[in-house]
Amino acid sequence: MSCDTNRRRLWKALKVNADQMEAIFYAAKTAALKRKPTEAERAIWVDKTERLLAFFDYQEIPRPVHSKSGLPRLSSLAGYAAVLDALEQIQVLNIEAPAGITREDLKRFLTRLGELANQSDIKIELAVMGGAAMVLGFSARVATMDVDAVILLPKNKSIVRALSKTVAEEHDLPEDWLNDAAAGFLKQISLGDRVYSAPGIEVWLLCPEQLLATKLGSWRSKKDRLDASRLLQEIGDEGGMEATWQRVAPFLTPHQELKSRYAFVELWQRIYGS
Repeated sequence: MSCDTNRRRLWKALKVNADQMEAIFYAAKTAALKRKPTEAERAIWVDKTERLLAFFDYQEIPRPVHSKSGLPRLSSLAGYAAVLDALEQIQVLNIEAPAGITREDLKRFLTRLGELANQSDIKIELAVMGGAAMVLGFSARVATMDVDAVILLPKNKSIVRALSKTVAEEHDLPEDWLNDAAAGFLKQISLGDRVYSAPGIEVWLLCPEQLLATKLGSWRSKKDRLDASRLLQEIGDEGGMEATWQRVAPFLTPHQELKSRYAFVELWQRIYGS
């Protein structure tokens, strides 16, 4: 489907006037084409567009983006940013105060964790999974309730746990806002993109195939299915279903292989067809 069609599907899902939203979108897009935006403006447009794209994911509507960049064209960014402003003004999207830890909050807490690491003369490296990966790496959620992570460095993981408790106390967070319990279920670690860096800390994603494997193994909630759908679209359909499955399968949780296979086939057929 075209980007226009997918936008209209979202307007319908949000129960807003589609023609009005399209008029706002094209007015801002046309204005952006007539001038060269500053880097600051572009950064604002990207942030707002990514927040709106999370609602395409939530409604299970394909994102109106380009496969290489993962974003719309520059002029369209201005259009989506203007639409987000309009939707927030009429209070259609409740994203000003979402439950949980937002992308901005997460960066703030991780920055503080890095500061504490510097004070202790150590460097922290994390690989995030679960909701934190979807928030930081894919903007596919507005917020996450906690941060599931693999502690790559330092080797003495108890230091990171202690420092994260300090962050929790300072910001009134649950003591286990950052936890590495899920790491025990991973057979191996394969890193993807680096998604955050600050003095004293670097944060990576697990690769999309491994992130997808964790979602297929749980496959309990609507969030799991939405996250899996976003991840499979990120991986793409090159090589077909079986070739993609062979890239995901090595990361599956033991004894969850058959369940994961059924979930994968269902997901693939829904996104790419049989």
